[in-house]
Amino acid sequence: MDRAAMLMLMPQPDGQDPMTIELCAALCTGYRYMGVQNGGTGCFCGASFGRYGVSTNCTMYCDGNPGELCGGAGCNSIWLVPNTTSWV
Repeated sequence: MDRAAMLMLMPQPDGQDPMTIELCAALCTGYRYMGVQNGGTGCFCGASFGRYGVSTNCTMYCDGNPGELCGGAGCNSIWLVPNTTSWV
């Protein structure tokens, strides 16, 4: 991911349930894109998502929902906000 293109790492509120795509979308309200990485340990928000394209490394399941993929090590699963059913 191009770090200059998506700058905001959204902190997960204390006591919040483990990360899911839906939680990241809620944290990214007002942004065009969101990205989750490393099993949901990172939730990123921004107006664009970089230039690197499709990756085969986004294979980690979300901490809060093992039925959802939440990126991988150094790899973001990117979604449109608020439409969390449209993976980019």
